Amino acid sequence: MYAIAMNVLPVIAIAMLKCVRKQLVDFLKDGKFGNPASDEDFASSDFAPVTNLSCEHHFVDLDSSQKRRPNPSYHHHSSIQMIKRRRREMMNWLKYKEPTERSDLLKAGRKGGKTLREQHMENEKKVLQDIHENMLMEKEQKNKKRKKSDPVQVEQNKKQRLKTFEPVHIQNINEYVIVAYQDGWYPGCVDTFSESSDTVTVKFLSPCRKPGFFQWTSRDDRQKVHKQFVIYRNFVPDCVCSGRQWFIKEHEQIDLVYYNFHAIFFC
Repeated sequence: MYAIAMNVLPVIAIAMLKCVRKQLVDFLKDGKFGNPASDEDFASSDFAPVTNLSCEHHFVDLDSSQKRRPNPSYHHHSSIQMIKRRRREMMNWLKYKEPTERSDLLKAGRKGGKTLREQHMENEKKVLQDIHENMLMEKEQKNKKRKKSDPVQVEQNKKQRLKTFEPVHIQNINEYVIVAYQDGWYPGCVDTFSESSDTVTVKFLSPCRKPGFFQWTSRDDRQKVHKQFVIYRNFVPDCVCSGRQWFIKEHEQIDLVYYNFHAIFFC
């Protein structure tokens, strides 16, 4: 085990080195930020956090602010968050200013706030306009897909699709069959059928939560279906739970048959 570990360690070290060179290329010796920072850079970035927790806190505070005040704009919420996060530093910074300079800074802040609010409102309008244009584009694409073609051509395509699927021939009454619907397949027992008729009456089982398990309904569920939708036969469900449930062990094979039929006829 020791020999194996000693052979594996160099491989891991090489992989880690490749990862570091790929992810931290800007911070290596010849990278964009490879040179050591000056004292001025350290001083100007001293307030920056070393983790991403502060960013997550900003999103949490924004979500809380929007829940308490749902009507104000993002400009209002962002202003609240900036004051909330940096109010102590800002007040300490203003405290050491001269009264006239402090008054000028507050006046300039109020004037700049109006300009900044107008810019934010323009950005919000642009975002809403882009969303509206994207919605219209998606709607046009959906309408193009939903355009109906010639009904005669659609019917011919359906007939051509059915020719590629082998039909199932019902032979006896009380035999179990699988009938395909658009939302899925359902097993049942043949109640009545005729060789001259295109339809057959089936007494259906109701599906349970577990795949492959079914049960008889309290009221008989008999429906008349077209023979072309009978996709599987020649199976017998197994009785489980003292007759309260029935299990079809061929359900995975039936799934494949149904998916093929669905792709041919319903799509």
